[in-house]
Amino acid sequence: MTMLIEPSAAPAPARSHFHLLSFLLALMNGLGLLMTLLGILIVVVFANLDGSGDSGQYMFMALGWSSAAMMLLLLPGLVYAVRRLAGRDSPAFSVPGPRRMARIGVFLWPLLLLGAYFASQNDRLAGIILPPLQILVIGIPIWFFVELSRSGLPGRKAHQAWGVFSTGMVVVMPVVFVLEILLVGGVVILAASAIMGQNNLAEELNRLAMRLNSGNLDPEIISRALLPILRRPAVLVTIILTASGLVPLVEELFKPLGMWALSRKRLTPAQGFNLGMVSGAAFALIESLGFLAGVSGPDWVWTVIGRVGSGLLHITASGLVGWGLAEAWTNKRYGRLALSYLAAVGLHGLWNLFGLMVGLVPFIDVTAGLVGFLRGLGVIAPYALVVIGGGMLTILLLMNRHLRRQAAQAALTAGPDPQPQPPVAVLADIPASADPDPLENEADVDGIH
Repeated sequence: MTMLIEPSAAPAPARSHFHLLSFLLALMNGLGLLMTLLGILIVVVFANLDGSGDSGQYMFMALGWSSAAMMLLLLPGLVYAVRRLAGRDSPAFSVPGPRRMARIGVFLWPLLLLGAYFASQNDRLAGIILPPLQILVIGIPIWFFVELSRSGLPGRKAHQAWGVFSTGMVVVMPVVFVLEILLVGGVVILAASAIMGQNNLAEELNRLAMRLNSGNLDPEIISRALLPILRRPAVLVTIILTASGLVPLVEELFKPLGMWALSRKRLTPAQGFNLGMVSGAAFALIESLGFLAGVSGPDWVWTVIGRVGSGLLHITASGLVGWGLAEAWTNKRYGRLALSYLAAVGLHGLWNLFGLMVGLVPFIDVTAGLVGFLRGLGVIAPYALVVIGGGMLTILLLMNRHLRRQAAQAALTAGPDPQPQPPVAVLADIPASADPDPLENEADVDGIH
């Protein structure tokens, strides 16, 4: 008996364990860990040298605890990157029932906030309790919003999420901060050029600079010094256009920066939405912790409550942009990317507008015209922020529902995965009366596999 087997193709070369994205992620997180460690050391040194009193000590304590939290949050991404470089793709660790844990955290959140309120009444106690507590009261709502909005979404991959989250902390926040400083600096230069011929305004600015230098950053002195400047309609409009127009354009463009490393992975819309929310969560966490470092005393609690809304804003806006990016990369639907970006910028702009109005109302005279209109916006601003916040939460839940249905319909359309068929051997010159040995035949088939 002779058997002729069709020559098979040459075996594919063994796949290398080296993964460029994992290497870059490991490098970035390693540098991030070194930077945060260096930041903690700098904070400790300056805290010992600082002579500004309790307020300065509190700021250094808050920055130190925030840096420690960043170090802890960079570790998962580093672990996943190292494991993938070693050829191990299995999950490194997991939180049992993350959505349930996030719900428990939300129930405990009011108790933490109440404890923070009582601690804030005593300066010494506040300096000890509030810096570590700020990590929980800011992080818990952000975690809850993300878990609620991505519940049941298919295709979630832990290593991608931690990579995007790490990029948001290490790369995106510094880049956005520098760009916004340059942007605000450019606006100030243009404004200064425009008012050079206005002697009255120039004199007011000189007096303002002198009062600020001698005020030792006292909030009451700053408020009284800024009052004459902020009452000018041109100044108000410039501040509003910068904060509600230019800042959202920059932030919503760069927040999902970590997703661009995955642009060739054919992300599904559900994956894009999830990774976009993770990008927004990283940005919101670092921004809020930095913001709270400069706030102490009774105002701390109210600032935390306001930052919850800002966290929801960043998660919603970046989730929309992430969904649009996945639609553009995978399905070539660039119109959806444009619409999602414009929607994110619009939501961000509205939130910043009414948030500014809450703080600017005391500086606005009740007069007719544009300033009077701004005063009216300031009166309704707290209610508008509640409505916008409810609308953003509704958007997240509706997007979750839509993407789950879309994934279910796609699974029904695709049907069950076809089973791969073994290669067919070509047999010749086999007598009809011959019975091939079953064991020999099985060995041949196993060899082909």
